[in-house]
Amino acid sequence: RHCGQAVGARQINMLGIHMQRSWIITGVTALVLTPTYILTTPILKLFHQSANVSELAGRYSIWVIPQLFAYALNFPMHKFLQSHSKVWAITVICLVALLFHILLNWVLVIKFGHGLVGDAIAGNISWAFVVVAQMLYVVFGCFPDSWTGFSMLAFNSLVGFVKLSLSSAVMLCLDIWYATALILMVGHLKHPEIAVDAISTCLNSQVWALNIATGFSAAARCSSRCRLAIMGCFCEHRVYYLFGLPISILLGYKFEFGVQGIWSGILGGCLLQTVMLLFITIRTNWQKEALQAELRVKTWGGPSKSLNLQKTCHNAHLGVDEAYLSVHLCKFT
Repeated sequence: RHCGQAVGARQINMLGIHMQRSWIITGVTALVLTPTYILTTPILKLFHQSANVSELAGRYSIWVIPQLFAYALNFPMHKFLQSHSKVWAITVICLVALLFHILLNWVLVIKFGHGLVGDAIAGNISWAFVVVAQMLYVVFGCFPDSWTGFSMLAFNSLVGFVKLSLSSAVMLCLDIWYATALILMVGHLKHPEIAVDAISTCLNSQVWALNIATGFSAAARCSSRCRLAIMGCFCEHRVYYLFGLPISILLGYKFEFGVQGIWSGILGGCLLQTVMLLFITIRTNWQKEALQAELRVKTWGGPSKSLNLQKTCHNAHLGVDEAYLSVHLCKFT
C-alpha cells in the first residue's frame, strides 16, 4: 500500500525505505505471534476441538514457525517489486519455488513418509528460496533509484507508518479470522476430522472469489476519508460477521445441514460483500484520493517534484475541503 502511494506521488526513492519500514513492522509482528504457534494445541483444546486434530495442528504449527518470518520478509519485497512492475520476476521465482516445493513434498512426505512434518519442512525450504531469490533480485537488480541499501531513515515516522498500516492489517486479520472461525465451528460437528477436511477443501476452492472481494476492499481502503473508511470497514467484516456467520450457524446447527449449511453462509456473505465493495469502488473519486495519498507520502519522505495541482484539482472536481488539502500540498512542493 505504501509503495503504491510512493509511486503515485513520484517518490521512487522512498520505495526502499518503505520496504525496510515494512520489514521492521512485520518482523516484530511475527515475533509477537510466535507464542500462538507454540501454544496451538492447548489453544485448540480450549475451544473444545478434537484431541487428535489439536495435537496434529500443534505439532505442525511448531514446525512452520520459520515460514512466519519468511512471510514477514516476503510480502514487503513482493509489493516493492509490484510497484516496479516486475510481475514477471515474481512469477518466475514463484513458479520455480512451486516446482521445487512439489519435488520436496514428494521426497519428504511420500518417499520418506514424514507426513505433516515433512510437508512443513518442504514449505520452510520453499519459502526460504522465495525470500532469498527476491532479496538477491532487489539488492542486485536494476533499482538504483529506489534501493540504495539499508538506511536508518526506515525508523523515521515509524509510528505514523504503523498507524496507516494498522487499518489494513486489522481488515486482513478479520478476513482470516472469519475463515478460522468457520473451521472451528465445523470442529464441533459429528466426525470433526472429516468435517474439517471438507470445509478446508471448500475454502481453498473458493479462494478466487475471496480474492476478488479482497481486491475490491483493498481499493476501498486506499482512501483516507472517514466516510470510505467506515464503509470499507462495514463491507469488510460486518457483512461477514453480522450476516454470513449467523447464517452459517443457523443452517449448520439449527437446521442440521452440517458442513453444507455452514458453507452456504460463507457464500452468502462473500457475495454480499463483493457487491457492496464493487459499488463503493465505482462511486469513489480516485483522483481526489491520489492527492491525499501524495500528502501522506510527502509527510513521511520529504518533497518530490512539483505537480500541477490546479489542473489536477479541476479534473477531480474538488470542493472546499479539497482546496484546503491543495494548500497543504503546496507547502511541500
